[in-house]
Parts: sequence; structure tokens; C-alpha cells
Amino acid sequence: MRSARSTPRRPALTEPNAEQTNAARPTESRRLFLVIKLTVTAGLLAFLLSRVDWDVLRTGFLELNVSFVGLAFIAFVGIAIFEVIRMKAVLAAFDLGWVDLWRMHLVAVFFGTFMPGQVGADLYRIHFLRRRSHSVDHGLTLILLIRVVGFLLMSIIGISGLLAYGPTFEVKFSAAQLQGFFLVSLLITTLLLFFVVMSPRIRRRLTEFYQQAKQALVSLSQRQLLALLGLSVLVVGSRALVVDFLTAATGSPLHGGEALFVVSLATLTTLVPISFAGLGLREGAITAGLLFFQVPYEAAVLVAILGRAFMLAMGAAGGLWYAGYSE
Repeated sequence: MRSARSTPRRPALTEPNAEQTNAARPTESRRLFLVIKLTVTAGLLAFLLSRVDWDVLRTGFLELNVSFVGLAFIAFVGIAIFEVIRMKAVLAAFDLGWVDLWRMHLVAVFFGTFMPGQVGADLYRIHFLRRRSHSVDHGLTLILLIRVVGFLLMSIIGISGLLAYGPTFEVKFSAAQLQGFFLVSLLITTLLLFFVVMSPRIRRRLTEFYQQAKQALVSLSQRQLLALLGLSVLVVGSRALVVDFLTAATGSPLHGGEALFVVSLATLTTLVPISFAGLGLREGAITAGLLFFQVPYEAAVLVAILGRAFMLAMGAAGGLWYAGYSE
């Protein structure tokens, strides 16, 4: 006679309970959100490229100043160097070596470049820290703190740029190609901000993060805080140099802080999670920002495409490292 223990279990053919139903809902929501992102990305890219004179773009590509493109790539690598050093300073409590930091950074770039959403990079960093320390909450707060400092810095630059260049935009902005892009982006951003403000869950999360951020700031030494601020400035400056050198390579150099304003515009725009890894949204923002300063349309698109190519190259390197290393 078989005992109850030896009787094979069969899955119960019952209705899913409320907990199972609620667990399945986020997956369906994520799938729908991914479809929306892919649709928006395709629409943005189609809108951007449909107005390109391909003969002019091809000629501009062939006539690029290779030296300036090389300088732009060096500045792009500089961004990674400063970001790794910043992580070393801020995450000192995790005692990560330089190889670990570079692996974390490059693989995070891979996830942020080739995976849906702009949070893929930070999610991987959190995963990386979780496998090496039990204090993952502290690491999460520090990573988010780095993002907040970057956001505040970009916001200051963006507001300063509007005050400095805003009065001349109406005169300089002669390309009507992106007016629809700005109107649609403004509408979507407004709706998203409205839902964020109206969502009790998000407000609660922001309140919790504010409390954690205060604790994280207290845990950092004065030297770490100075390193965080100083290296964040260097990261932003390197990003501006990439745009500055690329526009010079196309024969349409910028002046003064114009590249800083373009970078702030692109960075703040890509914070809105409406496209796949910011694809299309970032290119449109860079193109629009350069048009403000009378850079020809095809040259502006070329700068945006080259910047994306740099990101894809570094992301591919991170992907190869991730594929060849078993954590």
C-alpha cells in the first residue's frame, strides 16, 4: 500500500488566488509598457530620420574631421574613467577593486544601452553589490544619491542655459522639423509628472528615499562628498566635450557653454521613460538642442548618431565581458 508521502503530487486545477493574480499583473504591465516604449522609439526615430537629406548626411559623414572624432571618443572614455573613480570614492565601504569597478561599470552600460528603460544600468549595479555585500540597501541609496547629484547638476545647467540663451532661441530656432517632437514630448512629460505626483505609492517611495539619502549623506565623509561633487562635474564636463568635439568634426563648432546646455537638455529629456533605453529620445533632444544654436539639421543628426555609436561600442564591450565572466 502506498503511503501518502510516496504519492506523486499533481498540480491543483483551481482558480488562481488573489496573491497569484496580483503577482502576474506586473509582468503583463511590463510587457505592455515595453510595447509602448518600442512603439515610441520607432516613432521618434522615424520622425527624426524622415526629415534628413540623405545626400547631405552622407557627404557630411565622409567629410568628418577624424581628429575631432578621435578627441570626442577620448572624452567619451574619460566619462567612464571619472564615473569609475566616483564609484570607487562613494562605494568605499564595499571595498571593491578596480577590476570589479570596471566590470560593474561596463556591464551596467551594456544593460543600460541594450535593455529596456534607463534604469537597467543601476539595476545591474545593485545586483552586483548584492552579490558582494549584505548591505545592499546602503549601496542602493548611494547609487541613487549619485543620480540625484547628477540630476541637480544638470538641472542647474539647464536653467542657467535657458536664462542665458532662451531670449535668442526664437531667432535661432529656424527648423520647424522638431516642433511636433517638442510638443509631443512636453505633453507626455506633463502627463507622466502628473501621474507621479498623484500616485501615493510613488510619493511614499520618494519620502523613503529622502530619509535614506539623508542617512547616506551622513555616512559619507567630507572627502567623499567633495569627490562626489567634483567627479560629477568632471563627468558632465566630459559629456559636453564629446558634443563639442563632434560638432567641430562636422564643421559647425559650438561656443561657450552651448555644449553644456545641449547635454543637460538631452540628459533631462532621457529621464522620461517613454522609449527603449532612451533610443530616439536622446537623439531627438541632442538634435533639437543643436538646432537652437543654428547647427544644420543633418550635422545635428550626425552628432547624435555618432554619440549613440560610442554608447553602443562601450555597451558591446560590457556585454562581451558579461558573457565571458560567470558571477
